[in-house]
Amino acid sequence: MKHAISIAILLSVSSAQAQPADEPPTPVEQETEQPVAPIEYQPPPGEESGRIDEPSDGDSAGRKVARTLLYIPRGIVALLLLPARGAILANDKWAIVPTARRWLFNDDMTIGVYPLLFFESTQGVMLGAQFVAELTPNDYIKLFAGAGTASRLRTSATYQMTNRLDGRLDSQFDVEYDVRGQSRFYGFGNADQVDFEPVMPVDPFDEPVAFVSYYKDKLARASAVGNVEVLRDFYVDGGASVARRDREDSSKGPPIQDVYMPSSLIAFDHYNALYTEGQLRYDSRGPTSQWQPQMLWSAGTLAAVYGGITALDTGRNFFRYGFDLQQIFPIGGNPRVLSARVHGEAITAENNEVPFNEVPSLGGRQWLRGYATDRFRDKIALAGSLEYQWDLARWLYASVYADVGHVYPAWDDVTLAGMRCGYGFSLEVQTHTSLVGRLSVSSSIDGDVWFNLYLDPVSAIEPRVRRR
Repeated sequence: MKHAISIAILLSVSSAQAQPADEPPTPVEQETEQPVAPIEYQPPPGEESGRIDEPSDGDSAGRKVARTLLYIPRGIVALLLLPARGAILANDKWAIVPTARRWLFNDDMTIGVYPLLFFESTQGVMLGAQFVAELTPNDYIKLFAGAGTASRLRTSATYQMTNRLDGRLDSQFDVEYDVRGQSRFYGFGNADQVDFEPVMPVDPFDEPVAFVSYYKDKLARASAVGNVEVLRDFYVDGGASVARRDREDSSKGPPIQDVYMPSSLIAFDHYNALYTEGQLRYDSRGPTSQWQPQMLWSAGTLAAVYGGITALDTGRNFFRYGFDLQQIFPIGGNPRVLSARVHGEAITAENNEVPFNEVPSLGGRQWLRGYATDRFRDKIALAGSLEYQWDLARWLYASVYADVGHVYPAWDDVTLAGMRCGYGFSLEVQTHTSLVGRLSVSSSIDGDVWFNLYLDPVSAIEPRVRRR
């Protein structure tokens, strides 16, 4: 052992002496010391991102003020959403939704039947079921049947084709029969509603106040819609529908003929209509991250103008035209957005020349929420909306909103004075690819409260050829 150690020492000394004197010794590689972020910038355990620079959200002072003010309505709504949060925890713990999907659909998730629930304050509750079959990855068939309170009945069949022409063409064909037993008519204009009935039928066009009346509305309709992306975010949309509409007495409230003079209303009992429409649309709305649901529009712009012609078997044929504008502002990194929207619609005929169902209207779940469906009707309808939305869970979103709107008999009468205002909050359930349902609670400066619940995918802008 001693001899081995001596030999090793001699070899190392001789190798060192063998190196040239002018050649520097081989440097020893040392591990470079990595800079460490100051302790005040280090994240809590579990939230490390790998960044060593000083964090900065980059928000302007105005945006920070806006975010701070929006915490007030968020806090109020959060208290009201405790039951929903409990449902989320229950689903995460017991996997309620995935279990139900396994019961209702086949193993490939291409064929299934699932229940649907609808509720409107003006129409009551409707329960139904929808059958869905995926023929190919781009072709679908949907069949729906439902019934409910207040003589509510609806059946429909839909054939949908998507992503044709290299993903640039979508189209849909529908056949439906819809009965609403408690539809309301308030006359025309923007008059205030009163709670008493007139002594005798009044003129619906010149009355300074609005009386509520009821009727049963039956609609049978076949429609087709499609859109083509001609350039990036630029679309050409088209649609057509043929419809038969019948009016009967409702089981609720005073009928129309006891409140308004039926002789002044065109096609009071029934009429047939053919409607065709074209639209030019710029639409860059969409998610800001691939991890967000596709239906969650957290940024982008919508600008659309449309025009169509309605041919009637009773009354005057007329043109319908309008516009939709929307801008979505993302706030922060999470899916928190502020959306501003303006809508306008008008017809070329006078109110006494067409059925009142064909006149532009405001009120309901889409325009001027906080008022009953079709609360205001006139030749011209304008509305605006401001809505703030944020996420409560991976598939649950909440929003608070305020709407303003007014109807006018002519463009010369358009003014911002006397605007109606509605407001409220909503909950939205979304999968990664579709909007499943929306619950909204709305009120207005006139004091009414309205509830709408739709457990069914709905379009943000419902095509007018399929609008109820």
